[in-house]
Amino acid sequence: MPRKQTSPGPTYVYRILCSHGLLLYVGVAVDVERRLKQHAATKPWWGHARVILTDRYATRFQALKVEAYFITYMRPKHNISGQTPLPNLPHPVLSESMYLSVRGEIMSEDEARERLGEQQ
Repeated sequence: MPRKQTSPGPTYVYRILCSHGLLLYVGVAVDVERRLKQHAATKPWWGHARVILTDRYATRFQALKVEAYFITYMRPKHNISGQTPLPNLPHPVLSESMYLSVRGEIMSEDEARERLGEQQ
């Protein structure tokens, strides 16, 4: 079955971490539960998955930008496409929940940008 390029509703970026907090895999899905079941049935590394973080985006395009950012800069162990960095990838607009999960603190997007030294 061909992969859907667009979706009518929200799209999620999901990150799978091992018990040590290492990023194993990053993906994009409309139905995260279904996608995780597919991983569980087919991926040999699934047994190491312990934490799954999800972030909701209004469009697939936004989610794909965030996924590309994580694959390029975080280099998850099991993302094959993450083996070659993408040149000059702009920083995506991350959702508030992304800042919560990356930083482990509750802060606004402006506070997170200030701490990261980014300018709008």
